[in-house]
Amino acid sequence: MILHLIRRFFPLLLLGVILAGLIWAVPLGQLPPADYTIASGGDVKTIDPALASGVPEGRVIGSLFEGLCASDPRTLEPVPGVAERWEISPDLKTYTFFLRDNAKWSDGAPVTAEDFVWSMRRVLHPQTASEYSSEMWRIENAKRYTKRELRVGDPVEIEVLTEQLSPAEQALWPPAALASDQRALRGKMLAIEKLAAEGENISPADEKKSSASKPPAETPLEQVRYVVEIKGVPRSFHKTGRHGEPFEWLLLDPAQIAIRALSPRKLEFRLEDPFPYFLHLMKFYPYAPVQRACLERHGRNWTKAGNMISNGPFRLDTRRYRERIRVVKNENYWDRDAVKLNSADFLGVESHSTALNFYLTGQADWIEFVPISTTPELLAQQRPDFQPAPYITLNFYRMNVTDPQLSNKKLRQALNLAIDKRAIVERITRAGQTPARNLVSPVIKGYEPALCGDYDPVRARQLYDEARAELFAAGVIASPQAALKLKLQYNTNERHQAVAEFAQDQWQRNLGASVQLNGLEWAALQANWNELNYKISRSGWVGDYPDPATFLGLFASDGTNNQTGWKNEEYDGLLNKAKRSPDLAERNKFYQQAEAILMEELPIMPLYFDVSTSMSRTYVKGVYPNFHDLHPLKGIWIDQDEKQKALAAERAR
Repeated sequence: MILHLIRRFFPLLLLGVILAGLIWAVPLGQLPPADYTIASGGDVKTIDPALASGVPEGRVIGSLFEGLCASDPRTLEPVPGVAERWEISPDLKTYTFFLRDNAKWSDGAPVTAEDFVWSMRRVLHPQTASEYSSEMWRIENAKRYTKRELRVGDPVEIEVLTEQLSPAEQALWPPAALASDQRALRGKMLAIEKLAAEGENISPADEKKSSASKPPAETPLEQVRYVVEIKGVPRSFHKTGRHGEPFEWLLLDPAQIAIRALSPRKLEFRLEDPFPYFLHLMKFYPYAPVQRACLERHGRNWTKAGNMISNGPFRLDTRRYRERIRVVKNENYWDRDAVKLNSADFLGVESHSTALNFYLTGQADWIEFVPISTTPELLAQQRPDFQPAPYITLNFYRMNVTDPQLSNKKLRQALNLAIDKRAIVERITRAGQTPARNLVSPVIKGYEPALCGDYDPVRARQLYDEARAELFAAGVIASPQAALKLKLQYNTNERHQAVAEFAQDQWQRNLGASVQLNGLEWAALQANWNELNYKISRSGWVGDYPDPATFLGLFASDGTNNQTGWKNEEYDGLLNKAKRSPDLAERNKFYQQAEAILMEELPIMPLYFDVSTSMSRTYVKGVYPNFHDLHPLKGIWIDQDEKQKALAAERAR
């Protein structure tokens, strides 16, 4: 049956089956098969919960770590995880969680409320640079901590070099802490003084005046001196040490962040504003706990097999870069009797064709995507193992607005109008996707979107010509008739490459632009977003909870997932109004107004709203359709009788 399927509608993939078998034969031969194997995208960037940001990473991390809440496998509603119950204040601003007595780490140590406090402070610490820290800024003082927003009178924490500590101060910390980033002095902020930069002059009067409040946020740290009272003694601190003691980080005292361990089993959060989806955040992998002792013992190597200690239903057994991650059942997990799988493999497969080959040859039980060339035939067969469903995600192109050309709004608008998005979903993706003219997914009900312009090549060319004239006047290009040179990067799989080639053709045909394509591995693409090392880049976003905020909050000026360089004060103000409004209709009105600004400015170009295109063997149980295409590994099991019958029937054919 397997070869019959391949020969019937995948003839061009036969070579891929052979090559994949040759490439993977040796590695596969070194490990016995896992109970369950999934191909969930390319090799993951990291399995550190605080540093990860992608869907493939989330699937792995979700098996290794558990947050306060977990996901119901059918509805994705929050259910008890490490917390067996919780209480929510009537104003939706105070959340209290009660942890299980039997919650343990994989080494048998208890999971405590303090583990969550330390882990979440780590996510918020600016040195961690977590892309999901901004989601936690709803917590009182969390944003001030991450963004280093200090005021005179604040309690502060100064992280210094070990050699700066006196012998008495060093005695306050154990050796492990001294070897980490936890070398901290605490005190009260007395003054924040702006200093003269090279070539500048600041009078003593001006300097004294500046100490009354924090300097502008854009002031470089090298131009600021902080005076902090520590144990009754004023001490000056300066980033480079030229005007005071040098420091690594000078932050709001983390005790001011409203995440508090009230007891070993009781944890409290206080929010700045009401937020009805806070429980959804508490099941999200960046906010799962990590064990402090493990990190301090192993440093950056803490995520290696043999080092990692986790608290989820599985623990890390093997990691082979660019090949696979194997997890095995965690016998110290509080609900271990509910875990039916003893082992599971996550294959690091970028190619959709290779993933399908593994599926058809029995080397994978679940794959996230199928090649676009096979989609129509799979749908026509009405296969029970291929059932596309609505997915709370958007595929879009990011525009780096710090690029001299793409800083021009008319050019961004022209690029949007020049692409026929309906043709993308009808000719390329062909699984029920819908063309997108806005950011917020239609899976979110009760919200009326604000739309960007539809396909209009004539208007697109007019805007393109106007943009060239403006860029020429600004000295960005040498001639108003010059073809603009654009570069589009995408992560390497068949679908994203096909869409990129379509966009290249449309921009060249409709605008006359010169477009270079650049295919990258998933991890490299993500790194380029963080560094704004791109002009135009393929991207996508899976909503974390069913509310417009999960999409629109991405592009706040200080959002850690913005990654476009775009900033708009009016947009930020509308998001803040929406956050503070207790009325759903009013919130949605503010969000719609914010989305209208985004769709006018277009730092991103919506392409299409996706559907799930995964395939799951029918003998795999516990996999239910949902808008995240998320299937917690804890609840999955294999019907062995059905599996043997299915495989025997396929061999017989």
